[in-house]
Amino acid sequence: MARMPPSPPEDTADGSSGLGRGRRRRRFRFAALLVALAAVTGCTGVPDRGARSEAVSAALRALPGIDRVDGQYANGITVGQSYNVTVFLRSDAGDPELTALAHTYDQQVAAADLAGHTLRLTLQSADGDRLTLYGRDGRLESTAPTTRRWGRLIVAVPGAVSWSGIEGGLIEVRSDDVAETVDLLRAQAADLESVHWSLREGGTRIDLMGAYPAAPLAAVLHELATSQEAVDDRLPAHRRRCADHRGVAVRRR
Repeated sequence: MARMPPSPPEDTADGSSGLGRGRRRRRFRFAALLVALAAVTGCTGVPDRGARSEAVSAALRALPGIDRVDGQYANGITVGQSYNVTVFLRSDAGDPELTALAHTYDQQVAAADLAGHTLRLTLQSADGDRLTLYGRDGRLESTAPTTRRWGRLIVAVPGAVSWSGIEGGLIEVRSDDVAETVDLLRAQAADLESVHWSLREGGTRIDLMGAYPAAPLAAVLHELATSQEAVDDRLPAHRRRCADHRGVAVRRR
């Protein structure tokens, strides 16, 4: 029996053949598969530095005064390129340990060649103090000076201190008495007066931007933090006592 010739592909309503549509579907699926593979495997144009970033974490773990190190590396289209590491300090970690940590971090990150990556270094003290520094293109500025200054600050100031190096710096301090804390900062942290400070007493947050308030205003701020009166009602009544209240913001939860 003679073999029948294959039937031609049927035309669709838009004039395209079923065969053409099948080829387009296969091309679309293949392109989608390539995109998915790129997202999973990290085809971003930035070299993968996962092994090198783990070497940085390992070098930090070997230092004295370190309790543990949590390093996280990412390199993907959807997650970006980053190396973020959190270092948990032991209670006996002091200036020598912080200095060694900062220098080791800078040296190891430079050797890892993390160009194209953002960086975040977080130090967590045994008492709950925190320092977070940010960098980009594989570089972190002023690691050692900032780390050592934070170390001296958390010794001098009672209450948990949280220092974030983003946008010029923000230092948050838990305080039992804002007036006493301001006096202490004036004596122990005169070099940090221009930093944005956030003092928290009870449910009140007091932001100092550019200068420490004079003693009369600091006393008023403490009264506000311990009073149940509305901030907007209380502060204007004391402006005659306060030589300057600019650069101070008061908020309540």
